[in-house]
Amino acid sequence: MPHSSLAPILALLSGCLMSRTSLVRLLSGLLLVVEAGCTRPPLYQEPPPPMVDILDAVSVPIQDEMTFTGTTRARASVDLRAKVTGYLQEIHFEDGQRVKKGDLLFVIERDPFEREFEARQADLKRAEAGLILAEANQRRTEKLRTENATTQQQLDVVVAEKATAEANVAAAQAAVKQAQLNLDYTAIIAPMDGRIGRHLVDIGNLVQAGEMSLAIIEAIAPIDVYYYISESDVLRLMTMVRQGVLPNPDEEAPRLFMGLLTDNDYPYEGRLRFRDLGVDPGTGTILRRAEFPNTAADLIPGLFVRLKAPLGQKRPRVLIEDVAIMTDQGGDSVYVVQRRRKADRRSGKLLEPAEYEYAASRRPVQLGGRYGKLRIIESGLETGEWVITAGIQKARDGSPVNFVRETVLEAALQRARELEPETGLSQPATLPEELGPPTAPASTAAASEPARPETVPAAADKPADAAASAESAVNESAVVPPPAGAPTPEAGAPDSGTSS
Repeated sequence: MPHSSLAPILALLSGCLMSRTSLVRLLSGLLLVVEAGCTRPPLYQEPPPPMVDILDAVSVPIQDEMTFTGTTRARASVDLRAKVTGYLQEIHFEDGQRVKKGDLLFVIERDPFEREFEARQADLKRAEAGLILAEANQRRTEKLRTENATTQQQLDVVVAEKATAEANVAAAQAAVKQAQLNLDYTAIIAPMDGRIGRHLVDIGNLVQAGEMSLAIIEAIAPIDVYYYISESDVLRLMTMVRQGVLPNPDEEAPRLFMGLLTDNDYPYEGRLRFRDLGVDPGTGTILRRAEFPNTAADLIPGLFVRLKAPLGQKRPRVLIEDVAIMTDQGGDSVYVVQRRRKADRRSGKLLEPAEYEYAASRRPVQLGGRYGKLRIIESGLETGEWVITAGIQKARDGSPVNFVRETVLEAALQRARELEPETGLSQPATLPEELGPPTAPASTAAASEPARPETVPAAADKPADAAASAESAVNESAVVPPPAGAPTPEAGAPDSGTSS
């Protein structure tokens, strides 16, 4: 064959040999992509449920009650003022001391009033002397008249003179009494038992009758407490009276208990003494007054106090800790923890074999009053249910939670012992049933779990092996045809398809 006829064949073989490197690179990249895509992604592992603390709702016999706020006021208050004008001479008390009715407090200068009293006594004696003379004249004139020795006119004059003398005596007696009264008014005494404030006028000052306040006395034993009750509470009380739950307040004065801001309880006991006639339309409240003994005088006017009014007899009430209560725009609620079967998170179907978990369920509740450190639940919760008291921010409605049984049981046992005098129980409610291990045997569990294929190493870990594999594939598939007339590897004879 001429040399020129071999040129196209040699050019073709040269092109094939030059493109071999590019083909190897292409196949290597394809193998890397395939191996990376065949690697199984990591399996999803569900996070553990959040840990919380729980306590059981307890039942305690409690008496219904109403609470109010009020202020203490003196039972009576007297502004001491002078009844006569004069200079203040003596003060017979210490500022702020307790005084008794009749105690001497102030003395106004007495000399002018003593002189006035003596003058009025002299006037009385003069009037009495005139009366004696008038009576003697009347007797003589009447005798003369019987003897017809004088006229009737003269007798009438004498009788009138006697009446005038009697009037003069009466006026003089009244003047003496007034002078005596003014003299007595120079000594100012306590009109009642109580505590006196500071003196408002010093010794030596001129005191004007009825114009100047000398001191103030307040009666504080017993002491009064004024408070307001809302219209809704009044209607509730009226309903309870009609139903016979409460006695008629007109027949038996209701009891009230009072506590100061520094008191944890209500140590003072008193009685309702006054009820206003109607509801104030401006405020929707009614004024009431209660009376409390104050023999030790430790209650003073103007104190802000808390009042509690017990209603009816005791009845069982549900109590929980205040920290378990959540309040938002939807109202008050708690998280109740219960045991339930596990379900698949995606399909929602219950797992087989059965597995269990603890779940938090949000429950709306209606709150009542306080009982010590606990809160009364009017509705929405039953005795013995367990509510979350710590870790509330981690819980979600319907989501699983978990707790340490030993820690929870210890706290519940301690609280049960604290409430034992009221409940009569020293043990808390039964904890939710333990979750326990899965009930299915290991072989069944293994069979239910899908088999995991062996992890294929990442392509990046062995680039040289991938390249070698690609090159081997090229060597096997990309065979360069031999030149014309060359023997084949199998027969060693020329290709039958090559023309000479």
